[in-house]
Amino acid sequence: MPILEPSSNESVALLYRLITLPRGSLKIATLKVKPTQAVTNFGESVVFTVETENGDDPQGYVATVRNTNIASLQVKKLLPDENGIATFNLLTGANNPVGGVSGTTIADVLGINSGGRSTFQISVSSSGT
Repeated sequence: MPILEPSSNESVALLYRLITLPRGSLKIATLKVKPTQAVTNFGESVVFTVETENGDDPQGYVATVRNTNIASLQVKKLLPDENGIATFNLLTGANNPVGGVSGTTIADVLGINSGGRSTFQISVSSSGT
C-alpha cells in the first residue's frame, strides 16, 4: 500500500517518521558525518565518513545525492568497518565529463538499522577556483 503525504516537496517528503525503540533505550540514534561540508573543483573527489551515535547500524548506511549532475556516489550502500565507520566517496564530473558543472548539492545519509539521518553538503566549482 503506498504511503501518502500531503506534501509535494520531495526534500521533506517522508523526512519524519514514527520509530519504536528497543526496550530500555533512552536515546534516539543519530548519524555523525565528518566533515559536514566540502568545497572542491570539478573532476575531483571528496570523501566523508559516517558513524552511528547511540545505536548500531550493522547492515550499514545508504546515501543518495540530490543533484547527480554536480556529484555522484561511487557506492550508494556501505557497511561499517570494525570501528563502526563507513567511508563514502563523492565523485564530481562523473555524470557530466564533457563540461564543468558548478553548484551545491546535498548527500542524504540513512542508517539502515537505526533510522538515523544526516546530510553532507558539497560545493563544486567548474573553473577550478
